[in-house]
Amino acid sequence: MVPIWLERSGGQPLNIVVRPIFDPTFDFEETEHENDAVNAILHNQAHRWKDVKLIVTKPMVSFLQNIPENLPMLHTLHIDGPISNLGIASLNNFKHASSLRVLTLDKRVSRLSPQFLPKVPWAQLTKCTLLKGGNYTCQDGYRVLSKAVHLQSFTIEIDATSTISPSTPSTGIRPADLRSLDLSVVRGAKTNDLLNLLTLPALAELQVTGRTQPNAPEYVAALITRSCCPLQRLALGNLGYPFTHDKLLELFKIIPTLPELELQLYASTGVDNAMMDLLTHKPDHDAGLCCLLPHLKIIKLAVHSAFSYEGFSAFLSSRRNVGACSERGMVLAELQEAVLVTWADFTASGRRAYHLPYETYDKFVELSIGGLDLYVHDGARLECALEDYFFPGDSEDDSDSEEEENEWNEEDSYDSDIYY
Repeated sequence: MVPIWLERSGGQPLNIVVRPIFDPTFDFEETEHENDAVNAILHNQAHRWKDVKLIVTKPMVSFLQNIPENLPMLHTLHIDGPISNLGIASLNNFKHASSLRVLTLDKRVSRLSPQFLPKVPWAQLTKCTLLKGGNYTCQDGYRVLSKAVHLQSFTIEIDATSTISPSTPSTGIRPADLRSLDLSVVRGAKTNDLLNLLTLPALAELQVTGRTQPNAPEYVAALITRSCCPLQRLALGNLGYPFTHDKLLELFKIIPTLPELELQLYASTGVDNAMMDLLTHKPDHDAGLCCLLPHLKIIKLAVHSAFSYEGFSAFLSSRRNVGACSERGMVLAELQEAVLVTWADFTASGRRAYHLPYETYDKFVELSIGGLDLYVHDGARLECALEDYFFPGDSEDDSDSEEEENEWNEEDSYDSDIYY
């Protein structure tokens, strides 16, 4: 089949996935064997490889080590290794891939060195992703950003249990082209050690989620201030530590031009009634801090136990069909999209998260009809219309039956890992 497929492809660039075929009930690494004939055919066509995904197991070591270095078309490369050690000291086959721009690394193909990364032309990459299977550290992240000087997008699912090497220059690095940085903390509390060494003047999208620390807003604020970057989107998430009102407030003060904000899970807990009041535009308010994030067009918030639907409704209404805040002398952007992410079982009202007064529900519907893209996301990030999630009514009409509670928990609650 492989020779026929290659012949019919007519010399065009190849998009291929090389992986074992196995029955998951067996130890495939022991039962799988190399197909030398297929390997030879694929190697002979390596000059046509363009988009390649390699899922490497022990029987594929020979195939991996014998990949030719002549890879002139290779643009996108994804490498995933096995759980066990392959015994490969280094991977040099891709170091001369002159067209390589996109690299994704999952589990490492070598366990001989904890800092192992393949040799690739790092300086020409524009996008790099390090996935959690490789237990990539702060040092790995620093090494990639140091080498990939033209990188525009960097994603890392980071094991932040270890800090940066003491030999690392304290002056840090300045990746001038990096526009998107996405850090998802799998474990550990050392993420700030990496961020504190970065200055990112072109940064437009920043996402820091996962098992972040309660001081995450502080080191994110320091990065933004130090970089003087044109930030267009900020997403923060936390699986275990609530972000306080004060820490979020100090962060919001330094990003007045931010158009898009997303706060996931415990990162949203600091958006209480007081914060919602500061975000809300009031035509005749007293002098002082008001209309936080005046350029905001998109907001996504996780519902939590201090979250007020009434406060949220007032905020949304105040940012529609309004031109300027006369007190602060600035133009206000019109809010275009608002998303509520289901998370906590109860809101500030003490009612289940899907219960709210008729008046508040009607206001949400009115905003939606008026042009605001307003909806609910469940834990799997599935979009849910207002009428499909909410059960409006008076509190005395809420059902406290065990049957309804169990039904809601089964259908609407979710494991926080799904969210990420």
